[in-house]
Amino acid sequence: MYIDRARMVGTKYGDFYAAQVLTLMGYTDAAQQLMKQAKVPDWINEIYQELNVKHLTTASINRDAPDVALKRANKLAANKQTIQAMALFEELAILYKDTYIIYVDYSTVWESIGYYAYAAQLLQKGIDLMPEESGIANSLQQNKQIFQNHLIKVNQMGASFENASWLKRMLGMNPPKMMTYVGASAAKDFYSLNGRVGVYTSNKFSASFNLGLNYASEEFSGSIGISAYKAWGIFVGGLGITDMFGKDSNTFNLTPSVGLSFLNKDQTSSFDIMLNGYVPFSSEQKFSYSISIGKTIYFDLNGLLK
Repeated sequence: MYIDRARMVGTKYGDFYAAQVLTLMGYTDAAQQLMKQAKVPDWINEIYQELNVKHLTTASINRDAPDVALKRANKLAANKQTIQAMALFEELAILYKDTYIIYVDYSTVWESIGYYAYAAQLLQKGIDLMPEESGIANSLQQNKQIFQNHLIKVNQMGASFENASWLKRMLGMNPPKMMTYVGASAAKDFYSLNGRVGVYTSNKFSASFNLGLNYASEEFSGSIGISAYKAWGIFVGGLGITDMFGKDSNTFNLTPSVGLSFLNKDQTSSFDIMLNGYVPFSSEQKFSYSISIGKTIYFDLNGLLK
């Protein structure tokens, strides 16, 4: 659980420690996959290998019936509790090694974190374990075709990832989607209604066009700007440029932001609390800040246009 939390906020050595825990539990296949991209801390490099051999053990984290355990593993994966899901899937695969659905479901975990080659390997194994078509029920045959079609897609995603630029890998392989935000800000003698319209990527980067209506010192003013954000689990950081204009003023500001974003279960919207700073480019103006509380809605514009 701690490692899942660490990975969600982008901890530098999260994959390394996850791999070592999985290794000590005996789940070496999963550990080897994580180690392909893991960064190793200097203080334990060339030492942890000996420790793994010395302390390797057999562990069990499941006390449920197989069908209940499979549902729990899928629920953990859906909730981004990836390492917990991996450990449970690994245990199920050892106990029920000829059950195709375990490998099919397990492949989605690796696909979700960008390990397309291993996801394809697991999915192919699941397909191979399905009954031959001559004796297969119609619904199961349809599922097999769906899995085979998805296997083609996963392999294509893997090839695309291998040939992608570093920028695309960083931002995310999936096409950007649309987002909107509406919130309210409050500070000393300052109130604001603000909104954003922009795009977000599968790696939790976002960029937006911002508008605001402000009320301060018994006068109304407006703001317009652009900003970019990155999320690490529930933590969000961003930077932008804002033009704040009023009856007798016009100020350009650098606008750093930090805050918390709480996604709903379906990951279609979030409740956001942001602390925004306004650093004026002019030395004649003063630094100011505000707290914005609002809601972001995420939607797939591509889907709406189909």
